[in-house]
Order: sequence, then C-alpha cells, then structure tokens
Amino acid sequence: MTATSDEAKVEAALFRRLSTLVTDPVTAINWPDDEDFVEPVDSDGKLLPYLKVAVVPVDPGFLTLAGILKRHRGLLQIMVVTRKGARATLPKNIGGQIVSHFIRQVLYEDTIKVQIVGQPYVSNSFKGDTKTETPVTINYLAFT
Repeated sequence: MTATSDEAKVEAALFRRLSTLVTDPVTAINWPDDEDFVEPVDSDGKLLPYLKVAVVPVDPGFLTLAGILKRHRGLLQIMVVTRKGARATLPKNIGGQIVSHFIRQVLYEDTIKVQIVGQPYVSNSFKGDTKTETPVTINYLAFT
C-alpha cells in the first residue's frame, strides 16, 4: 500500500532504510503489520535472532508562528530478539550493526525529509522465559 499521509511517509522512509540492513548473522524482520510472521528457527528448532519493529511518534506539533510546518518527532524502536541462553554478546553485536546503519542518516519519502537525530543506542536486554529482547532506539525528526 502506498503511503499517503505524512505520518505514513515518515514511517515508510524509516522502514525502507531498515529493509536495506544486512546483519551478521542474518536476521528476519517482524514488521508491525506482519500478522503472518513466524519466528525463525534452526534445524534443531532453536530460535534464530530476528528484529521486531515499532515506530513510536512523540510530541508532534506545529513549529512555525503561522503553523505552516508540522513537526514529526519520534522513535524507531527495534528489538533484537534472541533465544534465552544465546551468547550474551549476540544481541549487542546485532544492535551495534543497526546503530551503524542509521547514525547521521537523512532519509526521503516523497517530499518529506526524515533526519536521524542524536546517537542511536542499544539498551540493556529484557530476559523472558524463552527469549531475550534487546532494544535499539533511533530518534527521528521530520517537518511537513
């Protein structure tokens, strides 16, 4: 589906950049609207690393006195999902690759320019019963 709203165009620019990421090891991506996503497993049935994606808009608003430019600010949140018990460095290494892929990028979708602002970063992992999720946070800013 074609992005027609400003919000959808911002998301499309971020997702297009993420879709060009090649990680080592290779990771599948669980996009927000992918209801059919199946967690990848190896031949022994063990979970393989994958990425889970969300866009979190924060504090939108008009920036000019005349209210002409609308600000779109938010977070691209990417969770590196690994099986519990995998090497502890694995999600941090994949997260570092994501950070390198997004740092100081300027993205375009139609007439909208999306800037990656600040330093993307990898946070501490959340450990569940069977999986570990390690967040990577990327701040963005766009004006429409």
